[in-house]
Amino acid sequence: MKIFGIRLSHSSKAQAAMEFLMTYGWAILVVLVVIAVLATFGAVDPSNIIPDRCVFPVNLACTDHSVVINDTASNNGSVSFSLVNNGATEIRITRVNVTGQGIAVPCIATTIPSAYPVVMEPDDEQLFVVTPCTFTPQSSKKMKYDVFISHEQVGYTSSKTVKGEIFTKREGAVS
Repeated sequence: MKIFGIRLSHSSKAQAAMEFLMTYGWAILVVLVVIAVLATFGAVDPSNIIPDRCVFPVNLACTDHSVVINDTASNNGSVSFSLVNNGATEIRITRVNVTGQGIAVPCIATTIPSAYPVVMEPDDEQLFVVTPCTFTPQSSKKMKYDVFISHEQVGYTSSKTVKGEIFTKREGAVS
């Protein structure tokens, strides 16, 4: 058969290949839609697969972390983490604050340590407990908390602020 001077041939192999690809394409599309619907309704939560993490710049290593709700009625709690000075010089930490997805009001006060500046020698470890923190009501998911630490090297006048990240699920008191 000719249309506009172009000869058309019917190939049964090409048609079989196209039907094969269309069948698998529809099947893959249906699977993706089912996964999307399950994720939308909370049946599949990708954050449950991702491990907890506490990441800071190279000169500060995070050895432990927790996010705890002490009072479920007011959603008040604390963010705590331990840092090790991996740098070659002594540093003076002047301020710590925590913000993020799960925090309604940025946390800027620490109970441990109780006063600043905190001097950390190389390889020293220091626990920081930032409280009170007011959390958002949704506490069943893992959330990312941004930790900002202002510090200066002893002997220098310039201050530097570094950002760390804690990704974990909140632990909470039962009301």
